[in-house]
Amino acid sequence: MDRRVFLRETVMGAGVVACGVGGLWVRCARGRGQIVDELMGSARPVLDKHALDEQEQFPGPARAAIQRHFDRICLNSAEFVAEISAPEFRRNLNKMKTEGRRNRELLAAFYRRVPEAASVGDFVHARVREIGPKLDAHWKACCVEISQRWQVRIQKENGPGFDADDFGKRVTDLLRYQVEQLVPKARRVTAAPGWRDDVRSFSVEVLEAVPDATLDIGGQTIRLPEFAVNAMQKVFGTVVQNLGNPKWDCQRSVTDRMATLGRETGESFEKELRRRLNDLRACRENAVRLAAEQHAAERVGFFGEHG
Repeated sequence: MDRRVFLRETVMGAGVVACGVGGLWVRCARGRGQIVDELMGSARPVLDKHALDEQEQFPGPARAAIQRHFDRICLNSAEFVAEISAPEFRRNLNKMKTEGRRNRELLAAFYRRVPEAASVGDFVHARVREIGPKLDAHWKACCVEISQRWQVRIQKENGPGFDADDFGKRVTDLLRYQVEQLVPKARRVTAAPGWRDDVRSFSVEVLEAVPDATLDIGGQTIRLPEFAVNAMQKVFGTVVQNLGNPKWDCQRSVTDRMATLGRETGESFEKELRRRLNDLRACRENAVRLAAEQHAAERVGFFGEHG
């Protein structure tokens, strides 16, 4: 056979094989994708139901609890109001060049004169540790419901059986991976060393990832939830802007604004908790999707073989 003819036919044959393999790979990829879509289609209503229940059940009461906590604290704020109403404090504050610096000084005065307010972090952690086990129970129930749905679907097929207990363990391991990917990004470097050591719940770990802020008070650094600091800056915004006005009734205005601090802090906590619950819901869905992809790969291998 002519060498050119031989090479041409060899190349053409290889191309036919490659096209066949490529077509098989595409069909298998589509098959795996279809399985994943079907499994996620049956799982998503369960995930959505539990996520909606959690959004309705936990943030509202948590907001009310922290509002009551701050309302009680603010009853003991007379020394704070007296300090920032003093002409010397107002002059010193107005000498500061940036609004951010003035805000920090005002916050430092508040936490110096109302030290109980610094317990807001402990209060938040306590609420989170109450909610966490309930979220864990939701997750277990969610896994059971999803495994039942998947089992019904998978029993209609030929191939490897479906082990509901193995699914629960597998998807929880995948959830652990998702949480480990999420939390280091959300948790600030200001977090207390070893903060993870006492956490045994993925739900608690996600909720505990509330960003922190630090504040220097008399040479001592305190760590506070960022949402609480933001709420206080919102409440005291008009105070910072008007302290330089000698005709402004500082004491009355600050007292009036203090009455709204509990509500603002509670609302900020509710928003932060809703964000954390959304993060947890995303971690759960990603874990279930990875489990679906693993099952699909077991059902339809790279070249269509069963695992």
